[in-house]
Amino acid sequence: MIPVHRANEACDALNLPRDAGMQTVVDRVAILRERYGSDSEKLKQVNDAFRVLQQADAYASAQRNAVNARTRSRSERELDGKLTELAIRAGEGQLKRMSAASEGDVKKQKIEETEAIKSEPPTSSGDEKVFEKLNVLLREESKYHRAVTVLFNIVKSTIERNQLDPTTVRMLSSSVDTATVVSSTSSITKPLANVNEDNRKAVTRVINLILATDDLVAVIDSGLVKAWSHSVIFRNSLFEVDNFNFVKRCKELIALVQEAKTISQSVDEADRWFNELVITIQTIAAKDVCKVVPGRLNDTKSTMTEIYKISRDLAFPQTFRDRVAELQKQFMSSLVY
Repeated sequence: MIPVHRANEACDALNLPRDAGMQTVVDRVAILRERYGSDSEKLKQVNDAFRVLQQADAYASAQRNAVNARTRSRSERELDGKLTELAIRAGEGQLKRMSAASEGDVKKQKIEETEAIKSEPPTSSGDEKVFEKLNVLLREESKYHRAVTVLFNIVKSTIERNQLDPTTVRMLSSSVDTATVVSSTSSITKPLANVNEDNRKAVTRVINLILATDDLVAVIDSGLVKAWSHSVIFRNSLFEVDNFNFVKRCKELIALVQEAKTISQSVDEADRWFNELVITIQTIAAKDVCKVVPGRLNDTKSTMTEIYKISRDLAFPQTFRDRVAELQKQFMSSLVY
């Protein structure tokens, strides 16, 4: 076990926050190794600090795994069993697809798949129970990461089986949406999908898998896909150490707010989108984002000021205007010069 004070000293040596995630540490070490390429003494300090943090992270991971193994609920064990069944069925489906050798068979299969998507076949009660249990686990902060891992495996199995019937897609979309919006119990405005590095990585894998599968994206509501891409891929990228990409995201966020003034969506979709933007604005101004890299605070200040100016337009909903004004006030009052 690595003493806490040694891990803190290692973070200080790398000029990182003491609660920095391992990916942040890896990114920082890569930068420092390149910077100190010819300075053997400084390189040794960087490598020594990195080894300490690696050992501390390995020990913490082992502890988490041990706790998870002891505290996994019956629902989680049942989900694992269901996943095994899904994997077997997926393998059977692959063998069937591989056996279709002739061009005529392939065309026939595509026609059958199209007809299957148009009609809504009954879904087994077993699948419904899997999603019900999964949605419950996604709302439990201590089990969120594990539940998202299960969700990834279900999405992967669904894609491999090409099971894109409306009922399955609806249940799958509901679970993915829950994973992206459910909030931390300690902060009603901070989604679990963005709350720590482990969660960010896990849910990003899910959304990237969906976005990379055109057939699945085509049968999901486009408004949901847009919201998931923003709340997971865009927002989680703000936590990266690369300041060039951060500045790029700042400009993109300003453009998104500007465009939101003229969006033509249903009331529910518009409310959802404005809420996503507010959470992202709050995230960009958070201490673990705007102050994690030297020099980033000024970029954040410029971004927040520009967004505030844009949001004064009466074309925006009053609630959005008020929330942006409140966030700007909180951000400016937290600045220390």
